Amino acid sequence: MSRQKSHHTKQFKLDAVNYRKEHPDLTQVECVKNLGIGVSTLVNDP
Repeated sequence: MSRQKSHHTKQFKLDAVNYRKEHPDLTQVECVKNLGIGVSTLVNDP
């Protein structure tokens, strides 16, 4: 069973980074859970 890699738009990634910056009270893990993405999506620069 393989996982299909999802591709997020550049705008989605920018929005995710902005969400993280706007919510300094949340941990990185809480942010990605709220956004429904993996941690690597938030921390990796494409």
